[in-house]
Amino acid sequence: MGRTRGSVMLAALGLDQVEIARRCGVVRSAVGHWATGRSRPNGDMRCLLARVYKIPVEAWIEPANSTAAPAAPSAIGRFIA
Repeated sequence: MGRTRGSVMLAALGLDQVEIARRCGVVRSAVGHWATGRSRPNGDMRCLLARVYKIPVEAWIEPANSTAAPAAPSAIGRFIA
């Protein structure tokens, strides 16, 4: 599939994949695949990632080298309930 801006943003958070997986209700390997671009989260999961980690839904379809301005995630390094 290839990396997207969403996968780059997820990896850049530097958070534990196990914790992201737990909060999203998926297995850790799914999070790893999203971060490396091997797969992409489905629509509902993209919405959850947008709400919790401030990764825009559209970032998952934009190539990693996209010239679109990155969103300024306000939740980097902390979890939002």
